[in-house]
Amino acid sequence: MTTVAIKDGLVAVDSQLTGGSNTVRIQKVMRLPDGGVVTGCGAWANAYAAMCWVAAGERGEAPDLDGANVIIVRPDWSIWIAEDGFPAYPIVGTVYTAGCGSDLARLLLAKGADPIQAVAEACEHDAFSSGPIYSMQAAVIDDGLSIHTIKPAGRKK
Repeated sequence: MTTVAIKDGLVAVDSQLTGGSNTVRIQKVMRLPDGGVVTGCGAWANAYAAMCWVAAGERGEAPDLDGANVIIVRPDWSIWIAEDGFPAYPIVGTVYTAGCGSDLARLLLAKGADPIQAVAEACEHDAFSSGPIYSMQAAVIDDGLSIHTIKPAGRKK
């Protein structure tokens, strides 16, 4: 499972991958050759194959997305979604969330949080999302990868 938050070209995503009785950490965001960013959620093997296909220039037959979503943020901050297959389609606006923590992340973005803060808070409340959080800003041509540790907020009594 995953929590993705996007606002104004900044993509933030948790790094937890849960399968069976295993939890591992992975990087769920990639830089595109044009300076954009791609991320994914859902059935990870399918999401990862699709992310690699997009990052390689979308040559050849598109991979199967069965159970996965791919989100592409172009250098102009437009957001494109592929959920049942390709081609991806554009959405209106520059704010989007995805994954099991998306409802909380969307609420936090609406209240003024940036995507990193939104994903960090979602990680506090979603058993299938946790840090470190990876982020990339679309339109930056260098690697632009940032990794953020999260500190438990501590529960108030």
